[in-house]
Amino acid sequence: MRMEQFRDTVNIRDLGGYQTRDGRVIKCGYFYRSGTLAHLTEQETEEFYKLKVKTIIDLRTDAECRANPDPEFEGVAISQHSGVVSTGGEEIDFSPKGMHLIGAEGKKQLKDLFGYYTDMPYHNDAFRILLNHIKEGNLPVVFHCHSGKDRTGVAAMVVLGLLGCDRETIMEDYLLSNRYCEEALKKAFAENDADLSLYPERKELLQMQHGVLPAIGESVLNGIYGKYGSMENYLIAEYDFTEEMIAAIRVKYTE
Repeated sequence: MRMEQFRDTVNIRDLGGYQTRDGRVIKCGYFYRSGTLAHLTEQETEEFYKLKVKTIIDLRTDAECRANPDPEFEGVAISQHSGVVSTGGEEIDFSPKGMHLIGAEGKKQLKDLFGYYTDMPYHNDAFRILLNHIKEGNLPVVFHCHSGKDRTGVAAMVVLGLLGCDRETIMEDYLLSNRYCEEALKKAFAENDADLSLYPERKELLQMQHGVLPAIGESVLNGIYGKYGSMENYLIAEYDFTEEMIAAIRVKYTE
C-alpha cells in the first residue's frame, strides 16, 4: 500500500491490504518495507513516529550503514545485518560502471546477478532475524536496504509468503518498485537509448540498477517453489517454523 506521507524515492510502503490465498486480507500497520531511512525529511521523520514502529531491520552492509547511517528513533530497536548471502556476490561489480557492461561481460554480469539474488532466500541470517521478530510479535517492523527494492524485495516475498499470499500477489508487490523508481528508469533509458537496441543486456542491467527486473523475481520464486513446493515448506525447512506457527501468524495478522 502506497504511503502518501513519504516521497516515492523513500520507497516505503505498508504490506497491509494484500489479499491472501484464503480470501483474508493482511492487516495494515504491522509490516513496512522501505529504502534507507537516512534521508528522511523532518516532516517524514514526524510521520515515521506516527507508525509506532518497534523494530527496524537494516539489511544493508556495514559499509553502507557507515556511509549513510539510519537516524536513531527514540523507543525503536534497530537490528543491522547484511541481507547478502555471499556465494560469489563479492565478485560482482555493483558500481555504475559494472552495471553498464555490454557484450560478453554484460551477459556474465547478468548471469552472476541472477545467481546472487536467487541464492538470497537460503541460509540468510538477516532474514532469520526479521522472521524471528515476527514470530516474537516485535511489530510494527520496518525492513529496508539501500533503495528498498532488491534485498528488501526478496525479504518482502518471504514475509508475504508467510502471511499466505499467492505468488501472483508476491510478484505484484515486487514489481511495484518500478512505479516508485519510474523517473530514474525513464532517465536511464533515455540517456542510453542509442545502445539499448544493440545491447539487450544493457537494458536489463539498467532495469536492475534503477528498478527491478521481472525475471529476477520469477527466478527467486521458481527457486523456492521448485525446491520446496510451497512457501510453507520453505519456511519450515529454512527458518524453523512449524505449521502451527504459520497458522497462528496468519490468524493474528490477517482479517
